Order: sequence, then structure tokens, then C-alpha cells
Amino acid sequence: MNLDTFRNAFSQGPVCIFLWDNITGIWPVADVTPNVEDLTGWPASYFVDGRVSFAELIHPEDLARVVEEEDAWKEKRSTTGINMKYRILTRSGAVRHVSEFTQNVFDESGEITQLTGYVVDVTEHCQSEEARIAAEQAAEAKSQFLANMSHEIRTPMNGVMGLAELLKHSNLSEQQVGFADMILRSGSALLTVINDLLDFSKISSGQLALDPMPFNLSETVQDAMAQFELPLAEKGLHLSVNLDPMLPKFFIGDPDRVHQIITNIVGNAVKFTHHGKVSVDVAGRVGAGNVATVDFVVTDTGIGIPACKQETIFEMFSQADGSKTREHEGLGLGLSIATALIEQMGGSISVESQTGIGSSFSFTLKLPVEGEADLPAPLPEELQSSRILVVGNPQSKTAMLEQQVAEWGCETALVSSGAEAIAYLHSAKRRKVDIDLAIIDDHVRILNGLELVEAIRYDAAISNTPLVVLADIDESRDIRRFERSGAQEALKKSVTATALRNVVVEALLDDMVAKVERDQVVEEITAPSECNVDVLIVEDNIINQVVLKQILLAQGCSVEIASNGEEGIELYKSARPGLICMDVSMPVMNGLDATRAIRALEMLDGSHTPIIGVTAHAINGDKDRCIAAGMDDYIAKPISPKDMYACLKRWLDWDGELVETQAV
Repeated sequence: MNLDTFRNAFSQGPVCIFLWDNITGIWPVADVTPNVEDLTGWPASYFVDGRVSFAELIHPEDLARVVEEEDAWKEKRSTTGINMKYRILTRSGAVRHVSEFTQNVFDESGEITQLTGYVVDVTEHCQSEEARIAAEQAAEAKSQFLANMSHEIRTPMNGVMGLAELLKHSNLSEQQVGFADMILRSGSALLTVINDLLDFSKISSGQLALDPMPFNLSETVQDAMAQFELPLAEKGLHLSVNLDPMLPKFFIGDPDRVHQIITNIVGNAVKFTHHGKVSVDVAGRVGAGNVATVDFVVTDTGIGIPACKQETIFEMFSQADGSKTREHEGLGLGLSIATALIEQMGGSISVESQTGIGSSFSFTLKLPVEGEADLPAPLPEELQSSRILVVGNPQSKTAMLEQQVAEWGCETALVSSGAEAIAYLHSAKRRKVDIDLAIIDDHVRILNGLELVEAIRYDAAISNTPLVVLADIDESRDIRRFERSGAQEALKKSVTATALRNVVVEALLDDMVAKVERDQVVEEITAPSECNVDVLIVEDNIINQVVLKQILLAQGCSVEIASNGEEGIELYKSARPGLICMDVSMPVMNGLDATRAIRALEMLDGSHTPIIGVTAHAINGDKDRCIAAGMDDYIAKPISPKDMYACLKRWLDWDGELVETQAV
């Protein structure tokens, strides 16, 4: 071997070449390239004359391992080299990471005469790897912290809002009901702030993930708009929603995050608009790969954004007015969170604004079209081509409602005032055309919803027209007020398309008793009026036990309560409930372990009890962990009666009406 060749090639590079001679087992260093000094701080001559040895430089924590590996390798007398990684201490005391490769050199008799090899400084690589591992550990720790923080905040919030909801429906005076409403509104506002902070933390730590699934864009837009009906009414603002009828109905995406984007941007428009209107326009086009570019434009006639602020308005904690005397509250996170979500969906956002005139926010989302998603169930054949009159403002959500009803196979007409509705019904009567149902928006011109219902019922010529009212109602007594006036049903404007469809079907069936055997059809769309469902609540927090119990009792369910996973398993064995509401974080045994234990017991008899994860955590991955443990569904706290009602419908084939919760 010509060592000089290697010395010349590597003496200036990062690879340090060495050679040991076997002299009666002592193995002195015969030669080493000069660049060993760059690595260790010691001149090459110090290693050759024995003043410094490589073994002395090995980090004390790594020395025993290196010696053991090297001795085992020498014993094998292998022709294959050995590669070892360890740390060394340089002359200055600095720690360096090195990778060493050593090869045996045999003589003609098969004896090992020399060891030759090289050492490479891999400190930078190891440090970057350590940094990566540390970053991953930090991200995991942050994610766990977020989960714990969410749990610790949402658990008491569930108690506050749940008990306020129960209190609101007890025997209170009008003033006390108002106070309970204020508690709920304040709690809801606080929950919004908490959610924004959690989302901000997720974005900062790269933990914000999407949960794509097939969804109906029209329903998502409607649901988002529903929450602004009361604020818009209080401020006297007009809302128009225009959804391009040529857009596909179903897409693949995260409907909750799409809902959040719309809510944040429209919420900003409503907050900063004091007169005039807010409009939402949705259009788009389908491109290559069946992926649609959906364009949203949210326009308002509000206070506008100064030109100097328009570049920074999408940044975290940025607000157009950040002074202590600013009129509008908020953290300045809504637009930045919406921007992060939009960009994660492959889109972009921009704004055009003039101070004192208004703003227009435009954003796009890239959403794959879902061509095979199930369409909303069509109306029964005998109800198709029913004639339905929609009464409401053509520039508002009512226009979308008419389009939706038409999609069910009905013939529709849209009028914009109570007087026009009465005139239309009389005209149809004269033409001997039956109007099978009228859907009335409470906020119509000339006659409001209640006055129109009463006027129709007092008019003998049209008094038998079935009526459904959509109104800003929140109390059971408000519903009864409409029903006493003669409406078949009174619903919140925020009602989902599916729930509205069921009400429409029932109202139409009531008008066709002579033609259709009602019981056969009703059996498909409604459930028995009484619910006798046993539900086991496994929850350690006493307040949350009370809230859940009262919600379930109001729905006619018999309830058992366990305070931890172990108690839950024992009660499961004895009570065999129809449904289990399982908290996740509990002492003694958590909900995930308890679920696994119950699933193991069920394997013995082939049974299956629906288990619903109830948790104050709100971090991506929590639902996956619940499902992986054997749970069937997942509800995040705070839990509303509506959430639990939907859960009963989903898992117990129960489609009764939501019963207002009464406090005890």
C-alpha cells in the first residue's frame, strides 16, 4: 500500500487517514495524515511518537462501547472492515462527532500485520440530526401542552355553558332568562377566543391539519351564514348570499375549516359594518384533474381599511386599529388563521378597501369535486312535483332556500313580501292550482312571519295552506307562539337542509292523508315520539355529569353515571347500556383504556355498544386516537343539547324532535 498517495490526496481534505502497525500487540500509530490536527488539535507527530493516543481522545461516555466493539471485531479476524461512530474531545476540550472506518491488513500467512482506515468529522450532520430530534420532541411536547390546555379550559367552560343552558330553560323571570343569555353569549365569545389561540398555536407549531371528506358546499355556506342572522338584525344590516347554481354540489375538503374561513371573514365584515349591507358571492370553475377553483367574494359597506394597513391585515395579531381606544374588540387572529387555512387548501386571499366606503375580501380554495357523493335523499315519489311557495327576500339566504327546494324535485315560486304571498295564494286558488306548502321567512316586508301566518289562517279561501316558518327563535315559547297562530312548524333559520327536508316532507304528508298511507312513509322519516334509551355517562367532573345527565333526561333517556373508566366497565357489565358517553381524561382508568376493555368483553358475546368519546381536547389526532381505541364517534366539549341530540339520532336510529332541556 502506497501511503504517500493517500497522504497527498487527503492531507488537505476532511478525511483523516491513519495506519497502525502490529508490533507484538502494541499497535503503535505508524502514520497519520497532517489534517488530524484540524480534527483533534494535536499535531500528527504527537500520535506517531506516542505522546497522544486516539484512545485518550474518545469521550469517556463512549469509550467502553468503542473498545468492546473493536475487540469483538479483532477477534473475528474479519476481512470486512468496521465502522464506528463516537465522540472525541479535542485539545481545547471541544466535543466532536466522528465516523471511523478501520480495515485489517493480512500478510501471506494470514496474520494481521496492520490496521488502516480513516476518520471523518460528522459533527455538523450529528448536530443537525440532534436538532431535528429535539425539534420533533419540542413539537410533540407543544402538541401535548395544547391538548392539556384545551382540556383544562374546555372542561370548566362545558360546565359554565351547560349549566347556563339548563338554567335558561328553567322557571325564570324574563330578566333572569336575559342574564342566562348573557352568560351563554359571553361564554361563546370566550370559547371563540380560546379556539383562535389554539389554532394560532397549531399554526406556529405546524400542527394544523385538515380532515378531508365529502361535503355539500351550499349547506356549509348556509350554516356559516345562520350564526350572523341575529347580529345582522340587531344592526339593521342587509345580507345577500349568491351561490353560482352551476357549481358542483359536493366537494372533497374539510367542511369545518371551510366553515371557519367563511365565519372569520364574514364575521369581520359584520363587525366593522354599521349600516348598509354585507354580501357573499360564491362562484368557480372545474379544472384539470376534476379539481375546482372556488372563488369567494365577501363585500361590505363598513368602515374600510386604511391603505397603510392592507399589507399587514393578514398577519398574526394585526388589526387596522390597534389603539387602546379602538371600538372593536378581538385578538387580531381571525384573518391570519383564515389565511393559513386558505393557503393550506391551495388558495390565496386579497383585499380591496377604501376608508369609509367598505371592503371586499376575495379568496379562492382548491377543492376536488366529489362525483360519487350521495345526494340528499329525494322526496318520496308521491311528493315530487309538489308546489311550494317561498316567501322571503330574493337577495338573502331565501333565494338559496328556493334553489334547494327545487333540487328536491318541487315546483317553486318566490315572492318577497307578505302581501305578495297572499295575492299569489288567491291567484292560485282562482286558477284551481293547489299550493301544497308555503315556507315563510319571518323577516318579510309589509307583513312579518307571524302576521302573515295569522292573515292566511283568517282568510277562508286559503286558510288550509300548510305553513312552515323560519325565524330567529331560541325559546320553546317562541315556537309555540308560531304554532298557536297556525303554522305547522316553526324552525330556526339555522336549520340544516336535511332537517328542513324532513319537516317539508312531514308537512306535505299531512296534506295528503287521503292519497298516501301516512304511517308507511312517516315510519321512514320520523321516529317514535318516546325515547327509552339507556345511556351510561363515564365522566369524572361532577358539573359535567350534571350537564350531560340533564340533557339526556330531557330526551327521555334513562341514565347511569360512572366517575372513571373502571367504574364504567363495571356498570357496563351490569346495566348493558344502549349508548356510552365516555370522557377521555379520567383518573384511575382513562376513557381510551376503558373502551379497549369493553371492546374485549364484547368479543366474547359478539355484541357492540356505541361508545361516544366526550373530551375537552380539541387537537388534531384526538378523534383518530378515540376511533383507534374502539370508539364509534367523538364530541368535543362544551356539549350542547343539539350535539347530543344529533348523536342519539346517529347511533340509535332515533329521529325524534329535539326536546328543550329543563333544569332541575
